[in-house]
Amino acid sequence: MADDDLLPFWGGLRVIHLPGHTAGHCGFFSPKEKVLFSGDLFASYGWSAHRAPLFLSTEPERISASLDRARALDVEGVIPNHYLTPNMQLHLARLRNLR
Repeated sequence: MADDDLLPFWGGLRVIHLPGHTAGHCGFFSPKEKVLFSGDLFASYGWSAHRAPLFLSTEPERISASLDRARALDVEGVIPNHYLTPNMQLHLARLRNLR
């Protein structure tokens, strides 16, 4: 998959390259539903969100740019790979505040 490819699932999912956790890490954005599946870009547990630990990231110097790219998308909800609460708006707010 290449950055910006459109996959034929869920009304069309756009591949969003979000390197940092790994060199080829991707998220998937639904323009129709305005939802971002952010993968391992960040985790959202308990009372806060956090980046992947440095020892689990192959390119941690690229995470900030990937967070900025995800925040620039026109989304109304985010679904990360790791979370406790199934609340897309909560995860979006946490993404917006994560540094």
